[in-house]
Amino acid sequence: MNKARFHNVTLIAIGLLTLLAGPVLAQTGSMRAEIPFQFVVGNQVLPAGLYQVDVAPAVNRMTIRAVNGSTGVYLLLPMGHQTAIADQGTLVFHKYGATSFLRTVSLAGHATAYEMRKSTTEKEMAKTGAGVEVAMVFAQPR
Repeated sequence: MNKARFHNVTLIAIGLLTLLAGPVLAQTGSMRAEIPFQFVVGNQVLPAGLYQVDVAPAVNRMTIRAVNGSTGVYLLLPMGHQTAIADQGTLVFHKYGATSFLRTVSLAGHATAYEMRKSTTEKEMAKTGAGVEVAMVFAQPR
């Protein structure tokens, strides 16, 4: 391949990568939510309280941390699925008895919902036949 053709192909590739990266970078966001009950994220139990949720697809990370700095968890960003653009940020929990598991995170103004993987404990609780209750907590953008 001659030098001019290589240069053109390189520019086209960079342009395409820029176009494809735009929507991913645009989905970065933060929100705060008052969660009125203890809950589980992955294998970590977090107490009730005010939480900051940061979603950063560009670095494949989600952070959920107490605003008072007492606790938090860093996660690999779970798979997102396309939804209608959310009017308000939401956190959806599955409750089995007194135990609540964070299942889905949606940011206001975004069309992607991030679904957490079920932990071993949640899978075991679901198998017992205990009914699941769904709780939704609304969040404010940051």
